Amino acid sequence: IGQKIALTEKIVAVLPKMNCPLMIEPHQIQGLDFIHIHPVVEWLVKKSLENREEHGDYLLQYAVHQFSKEYCFPHEKPNENFILRALPNISSVQSKYRPHR
Repeated sequence: IGQKIALTEKIVAVLPKMNCPLMIEPHQIQGLDFIHIHPVVEWLVKKSLENREEHGDYLLQYAVHQFSKEYCFPHEKPNENFILRALPNISSVQSKYRPHR
């Protein structure tokens, strides 16, 4: 029972930090006062969905970026002919501008 009381007190303490417009008391949660609990739960679900949408777009972009760093699709592969033509130039530039120690 002591853990339940501590948990409900923590829930009530966190709601104002989340800018919840509704206030609720720990005894209302413990007593299952659904008339007062229901609007708070609705607000929490709404806030959770907003947060998921907001962070979901960012996570999707991040995942695509990480994937594109390691892999590429066949139509995105660099032109091998271009690479073969550029290799002699690259090696000549590297030899010309190598570090002098």
